[in-house]
Amino acid sequence: SNAVKTSGACESFVIALYDGFKQSIICRHANLHDSFKSMESLFSDYPLGMNFEDPFCRAFMENEDIIFSAEKIMQDPTYDDDSKYRFDRWKISEMFCCPIQYEETTFGVFIGFNHGDSVNSAKIRYLKSEMDYLIASLFNAYTQDLLKSREQTALTALKKQKLFMNISSELSALKSEDQIHKVISDKMLKVHPFDLCSVTAFCDKEKMLIIRATSIRDEKYEGFKNIYLDIYGEIKHKPSISEGACPSAFAKNAFFYLKDAQDIINTNMPMAPIDAMAVKKTGIRSVLH
Repeated sequence: SNAVKTSGACESFVIALYDGFKQSIICRHANLHDSFKSMESLFSDYPLGMNFEDPFCRAFMENEDIIFSAEKIMQDPTYDDDSKYRFDRWKISEMFCCPIQYEETTFGVFIGFNHGDSVNSAKIRYLKSEMDYLIASLFNAYTQDLLKSREQTALTALKKQKLFMNISSELSALKSEDQIHKVISDKMLKVHPFDLCSVTAFCDKEKMLIIRATSIRDEKYEGFKNIYLDIYGEIKHKPSISEGACPSAFAKNAFFYLKDAQDIINTNMPMAPIDAMAVKKTGIRSVLH
């Protein structure tokens, strides 16, 4: 962070490192402009996949720097709609992506972006020269974290397997999809410390995402549930990041965690209109999709 601040190369940045086990580039650190600080939790362990149409991944896969403006990416058909939407939602004026390499191994990508000023090539070169002194330490930490991550993944898999076995024994006795979805939403509240859980499923016939079950931890949250369903209950979402947080999680096969949704609303951070309305009307704080 100090090296980036000293260089003045960008207003916000993200460091994403490759995880071969997950076959994905994972966001490991985010430092956003003050006006976007409340959104940093969204980047925590967020997987980017290995999509050549995403500039983050292209820089990593081709092992070369990429610099472009919002105007340029909007006109370039080789980048996907999600990447273009990201520029608009995050009010990015220009971005640069630089592979992170140690000796012959490319193990991540540095993503810097500005929200107003143009990217300065001289400042990027200075930043890269400063980062050269840190690469060996970063690579050592990276390899250590990979080992710990795989160990944790194995432990998590065991826990999930036990949970799945417990749930599957109950589900086998059920006959309708609605009953199955309700059991899942009930069980999730026993695993995660939330007040409400809603299960949204993809409908093959309509090609849309639809809420199938909603549970609450305690009867005192019945009013909260009613307001929530008044907003989301009858809505059908396309599986696209432009549709909101839940469809984004489905489309990207990734989780989204907001530590405090109210903080995002109060600071006028980017949020899909339907989600913004739900946060305001229900008073939602922490959210996990």
